Amino acid sequence: MRSIRHWTPRYLVDRSTVLLYQAAFPHHPWLTRSAITFLDLWLQPGDNGFEFGSGRSTIWFAARGIKLVSVEHNAEWHERVTTILAKRDLNGLATALLRTDGVPEVASSSYVATLNSVPEESLDFCLIDGVTRDHCARNALLRIKPGGIIIVDNANWYLPRHLPSRAPGSRKYIDGYASAIWEDFGNQVANWRCLWSTNGEWDTAIWVKPSRQAGRL
Repeated sequence: MRSIRHWTPRYLVDRSTVLLYQAAFPHHPWLTRSAITFLDLWLQPGDNGFEFGSGRSTIWFAARGIKLVSVEHNAEWHERVTTILAKRDLNGLATALLRTDGVPEVASSSYVATLNSVPEESLDFCLIDGVTRDHCARNALLRIKPGGIIIVDNANWYLPRHLPSRAPGSRKYIDGYASAIWEDFGNQVANWRCLWSTNGEWDTAIWVKPSRQAGRL
């Protein structure tokens, strides 16, 4: 039976706020409101992006003139997204790929390997919101250009914090990382600027890759 211990008064307020926001903005990505606001200000038309996990975000990025490749493991969801892209004449901006071997979650899958053909330091952003997130996140590090960003949705499930999120399922510092791969990712972005936000149901974390001049006088 699913636990409802997290159904506190604060959680109920958070959940209601999320539902109201989603009803008011049905085409916004399933990210935290703070993350969406940041991305709306940060990203520019013509930016080059990549995402694992197709959905509302795919349409939202492409509608802003952003070029991206989106990888999905679920055939039904992939068809739904590609249909919307075609109806809105966005196929020239978003390339939606289907890689059904994303589950089981292994590093050797073609799902993870889709990033291998992307040149190093060529992406303005990469969104990690699908399956095999640890391998995908680590694989994205070299592909992000200086000043570019990595976005990890539900980051609270995988990465610990000294001050844990109020969202259910969040990892405390004592819990450690969800996997050795996530620990390696966490160590590699330790010196990157980070915007970590929560809506009380889940967290979205955004890391900014330092420029080569960072830390120099």
